[in-house]
Amino acid sequence: MPLTIKNAPDESFNAFQNNAHSFHKGDIRTDEKGDHHHYIPHKVYTANATDLAAGKGLSKMVQTGWRYVFEDANGTSHVAEIGIDETLDEHAFHHVNVGSHVNNFVKNYKSLQEHSFVNEKDYEINILRIPSIYVMAIWLKGQGHDHEFFVPIAPVNSKFEADKTYEYDAFVKLLQEAAREMVGEPLTSVTDDDLARIEGIGPKIAEILRNAGYTTFKSLAAASVGDLDEILKAAGAPYNMSDPTTWPEQAKLADEGNWDELEILQEKLQGGKRK
Repeated sequence: MPLTIKNAPDESFNAFQNNAHSFHKGDIRTDEKGDHHHYIPHKVYTANATDLAAGKGLSKMVQTGWRYVFEDANGTSHVAEIGIDETLDEHAFHHVNVGSHVNNFVKNYKSLQEHSFVNEKDYEINILRIPSIYVMAIWLKGQGHDHEFFVPIAPVNSKFEADKTYEYDAFVKLLQEAAREMVGEPLTSVTDDDLARIEGIGPKIAEILRNAGYTTFKSLAAASVGDLDEILKAAGAPYNMSDPTTWPEQAKLADEGNWDELEILQEKLQGGKRK
């Protein structure tokens, strides 16, 4: 059976049309039936590494966007991502990506058409992304039945084998192990810190960091600038323009309670960057 592909909401597809046309080899349009299935619209879900480390599985994951696949004039595959805000019912263009994740998604999408599970039952294709632990996976969700499975996309966290089929329980177990290595043992007793006290981090970026597993000054102090850059890049504009270079340094002072030193440091910063 073919994979189930559903039209995205009109607001999402319109944002795709209006912003990705400069990369596309032709007009972005629906077919004669009004479908845009040829762009393989699929939902993007994000899970919180802290929830995973605490043993909550994927019960707290949320849909954060829609993605579309298309080719440019040279035949290069691109993915356009549209972020969604369910509270405000907004659909905003984030970015167009190319590269190994995109190419490997396309490769897996084609091979999954012949997967033994897909030959027997209907599945909807989605993406699960957890940037803080370097995991992006195709999530095949059963349609009319409860079975689901995952296929990690390379490059991926070393606990996973790219392009391999993982049943739900086995996949979540590895996610939990990776999350615990990143944030420590389950954090059910840890109280979130106010990350907005860090110069350069506003309420929205603080929320993005919390969703990526950085809920305390301690965890932010232990983060690498490269990891933080990846999280901001995945969040799209305008957050991918932020510079996290000093965030771990500031967070270390906050975690140690060195507020006077933190204040002195922040006087030398503008937008989180040294003046």
